[in-house]
Amino acid sequence: MILLKIVRIILIMLLLILGVGGILVATAIDTILKQPKSVLALAKLWYQTLLLIMNVRVQSAGRYTHQGALVCGNHISWLDIPVLGSVLPSYFLSKAELRSVPVLGWLAHHAGTLFIERGGKQITQVKALMQAYLSQDHCLTFFPEATTGNGYAIRQFHPRLFSAAIETSTPILPVALEYRCRTQPHLTVAFGDESMATNFWRVLGRWRTDVMVTLLPTLQTEDMERKVLADTAMHMIADVLNLPHERRGLNFRATLPSDPPSLD
Repeated sequence: MILLKIVRIILIMLLLILGVGGILVATAIDTILKQPKSVLALAKLWYQTLLLIMNVRVQSAGRYTHQGALVCGNHISWLDIPVLGSVLPSYFLSKAELRSVPVLGWLAHHAGTLFIERGGKQITQVKALMQAYLSQDHCLTFFPEATTGNGYAIRQFHPRLFSAAIETSTPILPVALEYRCRTQPHLTVAFGDESMATNFWRVLGRWRTDVMVTLLPTLQTEDMERKVLADTAMHMIADVLNLPHERRGLNFRATLPSDPPSLD
């Protein structure tokens, strides 16, 4: 297992170096063409390569043809971003801590990631940036639980950022992420109480990870309330995950169940 981790770390380091060079070239191309297609295409390829290194097998269901959408999903692991990025050409909304991570933070910033402070200190500024992205018909992905879960329940979706879609008449695209764990005692890609570094080191040792990505029907935002949109998206995702009512919309501080819901 140690050998597997070492090999993967070396390959990821090489991928980061290639990513720096690639993002510089893609940015130059997009500047000349005045379109962000090259950066998004490079990001998608980069995510796919990272998943190949980690032996993450992604299956997807559903289709999305509209170019611009505010994508919202349940949040389980740091793998969620490369998994979704490998399926959808999208920018991401991420916690500000990521920007300070060497190389990776630089790549995320130059790939168009929007960073938000914990506690919503810059919520007005972030909403304005989100509206700028969405008004240009881009996809922008965020995780409205505002924290990671363990896959056995789903927390309440915070409605504040849904207003950016309402004000730009951009549809909401709910996406359900389900890591295959029915035959495992624990969902070992989830953070739990671990730090990012500890979880990353442990996930490096997984030989294979399977994840199902379900793209759900879009929600129109015209004349809708943000709380209604947030709750509707949350329940649509919970339906795909077969979560019972008592495991939906849990409070931010609530203790999550430690085992999968019964399939009976």
